[in-house]
Amino acid sequence: MYNAECLRLLDNNHHYSRLSKDPTEDVKEEITFLVNKGINNGWITKHEAAFLIQPDPKTPYFYILPKIHKNKHPPRGRPIVSGIGSILEPLSQFCDWFLQPFVKQIPTYLKDTTYVLVLLSTLEFDKEKEQLMTLDVESLYTNIPQEATLEVISDLLNKSAWNYITPPEFILDLAHLALTRNFFEFDKNFFLQIQGTTMGSTFAPSLACVYVDHFEK
Repeated sequence: MYNAECLRLLDNNHHYSRLSKDPTEDVKEEITFLVNKGINNGWITKHEAAFLIQPDPKTPYFYILPKIHKNKHPPRGRPIVSGIGSILEPLSQFCDWFLQPFVKQIPTYLKDTTYVLVLLSTLEFDKEKEQLMTLDVESLYTNIPQEATLEVISDLLNKSAWNYITPPEFILDLAHLALTRNFFEFDKNFFLQIQGTTMGSTFAPSLACVYVDHFEK
């Protein structure tokens, strides 16, 4: 049942593409090229370069969390990719550091459940005339368009007052690589995520936040 649900999700050729081999070495070459470019141009330090190149990367693996609260049998799965120790995770962490200030400036940004509860406790409304409502995006992480999200990031970086030696275009190159080369393994097969991003990637929440803010506007 578990494997069947995983395969049901992975068979969606709008979101995933099956690969013929492990792409780790190819991705490592692309990362090394970008990092060397950053070093040669003085955009990053040697310490940052060492951080960005994972010497002994682990292969990201795909798994699901059953959505038992949906009251379906068998329950649908929430797709997760464990990227801890993977070759792309340092890029994700590096980019997220630059994106976080923009995320926190979003007017509708909600940090976590505790923040929401505190906010709700301060609201006063007429229960006879008003009611609280919520809006949900179905499978947000797997549905945000990659190229459009990168365009949003580009606009944010290039229109801001920039005080870093690392230029926006280099961060965008790293983000593009981390987002569009997002591969993983399941049951000894390799896949590439061609639409959206994955839960499990450090900068995935930031990507979702900045894109949804753009969508709301």
